[in-house]
Amino acid sequence: MRVRRAVRRLAAAGAACRLAGTYVAFGALKHVLSLSTLARLSWREPRRTLDPAGEQRVIGRAIWVRRAIGCTDRDCLQRSLVLYRELSRAGADPTLMVGFSKTGGGLRGHAWVVARGRAVAEPPDEVADFVPAFRFGRGGAPSGV
Repeated sequence: MRVRRAVRRLAAAGAACRLAGTYVAFGALKHVLSLSTLARLSWREPRRTLDPAGEQRVIGRAIWVRRAIGCTDRDCLQRSLVLYRELSRAGADPTLMVGFSKTGGGLRGHAWVVARGRAVAEPPDEVADFVPAFRFGRGGAPSGV
């Protein structure tokens, strides 16, 4: 029993390290690559199909890594790229969304991921004000908005 628990913890630590590296890499790449290139680089062919509980573990791990690194709320694109990557790998068939909202005479942008018909790791009211401008599905391919 102890060996199994130790193996699970070691696997979780390895996954967290991999996610942290991916998160940091996307933080730099988002300044030099186009959005469509980032989407293609993010997509991973599914290894297996997880049940909703498994998907929640993937989402929770990605959120934990973001918090552990100490990133601000201005990292929605890299956070979404990591979620898009991990959920595609898990077989959840996610969609990467980028939208804009007019607020007080200015324009605000936001990126988020949709899986199973709902925004992932986002309060529903957070994305309601944004009009989707870009949408990337399987393989990082753009789809109609």
